[in-house]
Amino acid sequence: MANSWSGHPKSLKRLFFTEMWERFSFYGLNAVLVLFLTKAMHIPEGLALIIFGSYVTYVYLSTTIAGFLADRLYGYAKVAFMGGVFILMGHITMALSGFNFNLFYFGLGCIATGTGLLKPNVSVMVGKLYSDAHEDQRVQGFNIYYMGINIGAVIAPIAVGFVAEKVSWHAGFGLAAIGMAIGLWIFKRGEKDFPANCKISNQALINSRFAGIKLHYLVYGMLLALAAIFATLLANPIQSTVVSGVCLVILGGYIISIWRKLSTHERSKVWVILVLSLFSVSYWTLSNQTIASLPLFIDRVVDLHYFGSDIPASSISSFYSLILIALAPIIAWFWNMTKRIQREPGYAGKFTIGLSMATLAFVFIIVGILQASHLGKMSLFWILACYTLLGFGELCISPNGLALVTKYAPQNMSGVMMGLWWMINAFAGLTAGLVAQLIGFQSTENLPVTEQLNIYQSGFIKVTLLGIIITAILFIIRNKIDKQEQ
Repeated sequence: MANSWSGHPKSLKRLFFTEMWERFSFYGLNAVLVLFLTKAMHIPEGLALIIFGSYVTYVYLSTTIAGFLADRLYGYAKVAFMGGVFILMGHITMALSGFNFNLFYFGLGCIATGTGLLKPNVSVMVGKLYSDAHEDQRVQGFNIYYMGINIGAVIAPIAVGFVAEKVSWHAGFGLAAIGMAIGLWIFKRGEKDFPANCKISNQALINSRFAGIKLHYLVYGMLLALAAIFATLLANPIQSTVVSGVCLVILGGYIISIWRKLSTHERSKVWVILVLSLFSVSYWTLSNQTIASLPLFIDRVVDLHYFGSDIPASSISSFYSLILIALAPIIAWFWNMTKRIQREPGYAGKFTIGLSMATLAFVFIIVGILQASHLGKMSLFWILACYTLLGFGELCISPNGLALVTKYAPQNMSGVMMGLWWMINAFAGLTAGLVAQLIGFQSTENLPVTEQLNIYQSGFIKVTLLGIIITAILFIIRNKIDKQEQ
């Protein structure tokens, strides 16, 4: 394996910066989305949270299509580029939409479709840069790649959040579009250096015709139709929730169909992927509160007046990504140390630690609320402590989850299995929106701060208890999961 960038394949550099700028656009939008829906479009908080949850769900539901297109038609690199084009088109549409609801939702639908195409395929490409003989480097590569994600996520809320809240919301969307355009340019320039196994395509099938139309054009038409369907559902949040439920049933059938085609050995590996993906959903349900409920919570009851001015609420989420960058090398060093002394936990053990940290994070929110009952507004310190623990948890789960899929996915099914991983995780968007409503945001807007804090305290206690139960279940079954890995 030729190494030419920090001891890793040269293409890792291209994928690092591509994902950094794509995440800039994605997290820039996420930082302001709920605030824009409630403040600019005057959508009730409960509906805004459902829209947010549905949007995140559709991002990941589209990943299964991405896996199919990559494995059977275009290859991973081509589908990733197609996804970037759709993301860029979506941000531009939102920037130019004014307050036209239809254009806004269509832009959001394009971003959901495009992100679903790009994200899993870039992840697969990172995994395919390494042979099975270089498993340690594969994990290190994913950690480096993850740092690129978080650099973009640090910059985005500060830049996009400031522009959106201080200049105009649509200028913020335009800045997100610029970030995606840079990412596409970097990706296209590095395309020639990507491994051949990332660019395998079925040209005969791509050029085949159905009803006189090339399949290639039908695929683009299908993707545009998918974006339009997402837009329609986002504009009707209640119907969107019902559709998400139907998708869950379809997902179950899809998993069964895949399961039947696998050998006994393959089933043991896929079983590990499926079980841990469910616990990954639990983690992301908690973690996604940083872009669902916590921006509203921060905006309403957290003291943001520092250095003579008010910090935009949307900018606070950049701290979360900064923590991820700071902790990533520490966590990587810790795993290497445990491996040297032969005490490294398996994937299930790492997931258990991650869920424990996420649960503990909300204990800090509860403590902060108790303190705020005496001081008025809540100190920002407690939010930062919560974000620190959530970041620790994410580094235990997300890089290891990606490495798990690329390692255990059956041969010639890498794209489908990565898409399936993200598709299952898609429902964390919906569950995050439901949990945000459980906290009580729909009923607090016009209440005094002290009364809001009392309602939030009760909601966050419920969230914490939920996290404790789920973590305890994983702790009990972790040894069984680890045996299946061997």
